[in-house]
Amino acid sequence: MKHIYFTTLLLLLTIIGFAQERDHNLIRARIISKEEMTITGSFSFTLEVLAYDTCTLDSIRIVNDGTFLNISFNGSLSKSQNISQPSFSLKYLLPGQTSTCIINITHATNNLLYYPEDMGFLICLHEQNYNTKSYAGGKVYFTPYNSVEIWDKKDFSKLPRVWASKKNPAPARVFIHRDSIPVSTKPSNLEIQYDWQKYYQVKHVSGLPYLIQNADNSTITVNIGDNEQIRTFLIEFQKQLAELPIEILNTLQKNLDLENEIKVGANYYLTVIAALSTMGNNGVMWGITITNLTKEIRYFNQPYFKVSPKFELEPGLEHDTFMMFPIEKVTFPIRLEYGQVLSLTFEINPNAFAMFEKNATPDSFIQAFGGTTVGEIYSSNEYKLDKLVSDYKSIMKVR
Repeated sequence: MKHIYFTTLLLLLTIIGFAQERDHNLIRARIISKEEMTITGSFSFTLEVLAYDTCTLDSIRIVNDGTFLNISFNGSLSKSQNISQPSFSLKYLLPGQTSTCIINITHATNNLLYYPEDMGFLICLHEQNYNTKSYAGGKVYFTPYNSVEIWDKKDFSKLPRVWASKKNPAPARVFIHRDSIPVSTKPSNLEIQYDWQKYYQVKHVSGLPYLIQNADNSTITVNIGDNEQIRTFLIEFQKQLAELPIEILNTLQKNLDLENEIKVGANYYLTVIAALSTMGNNGVMWGITITNLTKEIRYFNQPYFKVSPKFELEPGLEHDTFMMFPIEKVTFPIRLEYGQVLSLTFEINPNAFAMFEKNATPDSFIQAFGGTTVGEIYSSNEYKLDKLVSDYKSIMKVR
């Protein structure tokens, strides 16, 4: 009898734990990260589903945007097809149960990709009369030492690597011996607190599409020979310069050519701002700083926002452009002198956050655009929506 009571109690505690973690999702889907030590033209990996509630797994849909990988589940299919009977180890799941599916990949062995390739899957499922979907995303990276890395999106984001922006055409692949690549000493539990930290304590190795964090003989990654890069760095992180190591500040000061003027330009920087309240009513806002870099007076129009990919507002209706109104009482167009900075904040209310959360994937982002009355147009940095969701929830929990 005691054994029965203990088992029942354990099951209840498990269900309560899942209920706290699930955040209204029926399942958590993830890719089991792994590395294939040779490139053969095909590999496979496991997609794992953990149930937070009783549900039935119905189908899987491929939603990756890449064309290099041919994905199949015991057979070939196009990206527009659903698999009505996926090969899950279990189809009917109880709370706490897991089910797995083996995903097979084939690819050409010539002209391997230089950058990581995206892949994503929508798992369709239902609970009684409630239908829903869950996203599992990841990356495939063909290393220069001839192995294949398969990463779940969360594991990929925690790698001690700062990935380069994609260029077209991509750089040529070159062979690099694994032992010649410096090993990161970054602790696995160390979180980057400031964006500028990506710009130092990193090591560049020719032929790699990423910088290695916390490697021996690390250096700053701003091109010291590029005056525009130094100016942009100082503008975007001017409020955080006090946090920079003295060696970095001295290097930037030494190499910044103040006589090298920027004739025409502006800088837009987009971030998330936490509004913490002693009453516990925290708020989250978009923050934009606009700096006039033109040595003339300019009148700047109200910025607007674009998301990629487009949001599905309702079935059949997609949209990518949004106008938000700043909390500050500003009349546009607004006059900015050379070097003058305009700071704007835009509230992210619960309805707006729900829309962002619904459309958040590892590859989705928001970007601010704006221009002047003389026809100049500028854009901000991209801000990942899955990072917004994580930041928003963390801020709202602070008490």
